[in-house]
Amino acid sequence: MMTKEEFAREMRDRMQDEMGDGYEVKIQHVTKNNGVELTGLMVNDPAMKIAPTIYLDSMYEDAVKEGRSIDDCVKSAAASIRNGMPSQEIDMGFFTDWEQVKDKVCFRLVNAEANREMLSVVPHEDFKDLAVTFFYPFEHDEIGKGSILIQNEHLQKWGVTEKELMEAARVNTPKLFPPRCVPMEEVLLQLMSHAPEGGAELPERPFREEALPMHVLTNGDRTYGAGVMMYDDYLAKVAEAAGCDLYVIPSSLHELIVLPRDGKMKGEMLRDLVREVNETQVDPQERLSYNVYEYDRQTQVLSTYEGGEQNVSLGQAAHEPNETQAETYDGPTLSM
Repeated sequence: MMTKEEFAREMRDRMQDEMGDGYEVKIQHVTKNNGVELTGLMVNDPAMKIAPTIYLDSMYEDAVKEGRSIDDCVKSAAASIRNGMPSQEIDMGFFTDWEQVKDKVCFRLVNAEANREMLSVVPHEDFKDLAVTFFYPFEHDEIGKGSILIQNEHLQKWGVTEKELMEAARVNTPKLFPPRCVPMEEVLLQLMSHAPEGGAELPERPFREEALPMHVLTNGDRTYGAGVMMYDDYLAKVAEAAGCDLYVIPSSLHELIVLPRDGKMKGEMLRDLVREVNETQVDPQERLSYNVYEYDRQTQVLSTYEGGEQNVSLGQAAHEPNETQAETYDGPTLSM
């Protein structure tokens, strides 16, 4: 059976022939969130500063398990690359100037233990068992939405401190990614009806006496929406609307589940549920934490639930060691 590395080399050679001499096709091992490594092909056009990467992992699985042909994989990959190529060079020079960047830098939450290698090269702030990291949201008519992970070297070039970065991100993130509070049954109905994702802004009293007292907290894009727990006073508003203390459950990087801490659900039960869902339902890249948090309405303090057995981190639960990205590049790296 062909190994993934053999498949990648074959795809690289075939893609080079398919794309032609004007392009350079290279195998790229990319470490994503939580140390998950993906194998991709980076297609570099010397006339462009952005080199799109197409990941091969799902194609390899299709080739091995479903018998998908290499020819079909190459045609699909080449079409995706060509469709993703901008018609003209995208000027990224603005990213060297803090004055042009500062009004859009944002933060998001990742698991600290599972991302130790990444955190060694990026500005961050500890938060519970998590880490606050920073990014620049990028949008272009031809290539769509993406983001640039802010690294330590960017701060050096800008001449700004981590404190200044956090101050800007605290202002920008709620504006650019406004919070959403959606009753769980509405989310389930969306999933069943294939309705567009998202939801209404926080209503006056989102918690109602109903069979499913759970609510989903996220942002308008449903992307890295768990960061709303860092928004100033947001959990206080949710708890006030609920009229009680809260359990805050990290469903994934992209959303939280909140429910009343009224004695009907036990913290140990919820933590067991988080662990089971993480292991069976959540993609390894999307996992945020194995812990459950508690929000006290009176003190307005968010804390990690400490009852029962010792907490488990993603890093302790991971089956593979963390790895760093294989290559580094000059200038900003745009992730799509």
